[in-house]
Amino acid sequence: MKRPGLLSSLLLIAFMTALLGCSQNGAPGGEGTTSQSSVPAIEGSTFDAPGFTIIVPKDWESTSFDGGVRMYKGTNDIIEVSVRGYNMTAGEDKSQSEGFAQRYNGTKPEQVDFAGMKFWKTTFTAGSVYQTSYMSMKNGQLVAVKIAGPDHETNQTMSGILSTLKFR
Repeated sequence: MKRPGLLSSLLLIAFMTALLGCSQNGAPGGEGTTSQSSVPAIEGSTFDAPGFTIIVPKDWESTSFDGGVRMYKGTNDIIEVSVRGYNMTAGEDKSQSEGFAQRYNGTKPEQVDFAGMKFWKTTFTAGSVYQTSYMSMKNGQLVAVKIAGPDHETNQTMSGILSTLKFR
């Protein structure tokens, strides 16, 4: 696997500053393909973590970390998913979303349905990178999905990747 560049590293630091705790490792697994009528089919390998699965596209790089995966194409498009921590209290997801919004002058966190769960969503720019953070709690663990890139809200490939995300 290719090491992330400076921008990816800075983005990681911004994403991970609020995340505490540790979880089990996941590793890339078998092959997979998905499609929906409104998003392109995604072909690649399935990343299988204890808390979720997602398809990493063939033309994207990925780096696994404790409890999650970071996928990126160049320095512009980044998707990060993690399920981390233990015995975290209810409300930690909202608190961290509010912290991101306040720290980076982002949108007021709003609760949204995403990937079959309720998440707190906020959008902001950190380290010159436009991004959206989704935070939720499941079984005492913090579930985080971070999407970054100049057009991440309308990028059909990124939507296709996110459509493969399945939480356990």
